[in-house]
Amino acid sequence: MDFNLPNNKIILTKKPEAIFVNGLRKIKPFYDVRKCTLKGRFFNKTLLQILTDEFRIKNQEEHSEDIRNGKYKIYTHLKKAELEEMLSINPNYSNELSKYEDIVKYPFKQNDYYTVSQHKHEPYSLQWSEDEKTDFSKNLICGMDILENNDEYIVIDKPGGLIVHPSASYYENSLTNILFHDTNQKFYSTYRLDKVTSGVLALGKTSAGAKKFHENILNKNCFKYYLAKVRGKFPGKPMGIVKFEELCKNKNVKGSDVEDFPMETEVVEISPIYQIDTKILFPKAFSEPKTAESRFQLISYNKKCNESLVLCRPITGRQHQLRIHLMRLGYPIPGDFFYDPENTFYPKKIDFIAKNNDYRENYPNIDDLKPLFDIFRKEFQELVESDPEESIEYCSECGAQEYSDPPIEEMRIFLHSFRYRIVEPDENKNDLCFQTKLPTWATEFKN
Repeated sequence: MDFNLPNNKIILTKKPEAIFVNGLRKIKPFYDVRKCTLKGRFFNKTLLQILTDEFRIKNQEEHSEDIRNGKYKIYTHLKKAELEEMLSINPNYSNELSKYEDIVKYPFKQNDYYTVSQHKHEPYSLQWSEDEKTDFSKNLICGMDILENNDEYIVIDKPGGLIVHPSASYYENSLTNILFHDTNQKFYSTYRLDKVTSGVLALGKTSAGAKKFHENILNKNCFKYYLAKVRGKFPGKPMGIVKFEELCKNKNVKGSDVEDFPMETEVVEISPIYQIDTKILFPKAFSEPKTAESRFQLISYNKKCNESLVLCRPITGRQHQLRIHLMRLGYPIPGDFFYDPENTFYPKKIDFIAKNNDYRENYPNIDDLKPLFDIFRKEFQELVESDPEESIEYCSECGAQEYSDPPIEEMRIFLHSFRYRIVEPDENKNDLCFQTKLPTWATEFKN
């Protein structure tokens, strides 16, 4: 009997089968077993109590049925002497609890853990490649362009519509796991890049490699530049495509925020960033507003489409910062289903964020926001329930609701991480600078 399963989260899983349909990358449903360690507040509670309290998407009866059907197992922790004693009494002793009656009455103790076996269904990603080919001689990994690759880290041009790390319902259909199955290499987080955003992304191959990026971000020793397509004629004198493309060639020299891309008529937006998560309870749904600064420079304006190509430099790195700041300036990214007022799924919530840079100023008492939160939550629930019942399909194997195909345009936005520079303090060394090709939608603008 194996009394000590590996510490990694996944205990047993095979490389999932990817299917490409209608421009989407789908993972064929699969079974896996995950090891779940316990938080302190779980001690002296039964598994059924924990599941009922923590995973409210199901009620107690449904969780109980999952336990009865063998979805969960508990592994009790024994010290070496205790284990030897138990084995001396019963050579067939196992620290595994798998029977329903044993599981539901066992109170967890420190260092116990449980496993969950499930038929996994994952949301879809956007297909970015025909074959996801890896050819390091051609600077390709899983069909993505490699910008830099060494023993400490890899820098790639991430496609839009692909989540970076396992999160929520995504696991195997995440970038790091896709790369892991292809290279057998674990990758470490360096900084955040939203699922819908494309462009420069660095991943550490070692913790030291990831730390290099973390430290430079904390020390404000890096410059990040994004390209965005926005609705309307953005203020300022256009830099011009020709000048912009000329400046793109300076990536291998010593740089600064002035020398990289001079923003002669920049627009500066300084306003706090916060999130309202209607999937969790009030008041935790309102995150703390944090100071944020973004700078923007008009590159080109397309009068026919009434759209502008804008160079963006985030000074801080808050979640959805550029998207929110552009919205507050009145020049949203068209088609952004979160922050484009003409296309948002959440018009009431987004109108609140647009008009309240810092909700604490107008609502010093957080409890005064409860009626508004109820409105935002109802807005979210109505969206979830908007699919007609006849369009919902269920898995014949496990009964779970199947994911429906999302519209392609909802999987990506016109926001691209274009250049990332780490300033080298040694004057005799070039900076570390990573730059992608221009996204197709940016090349459509003329001088």
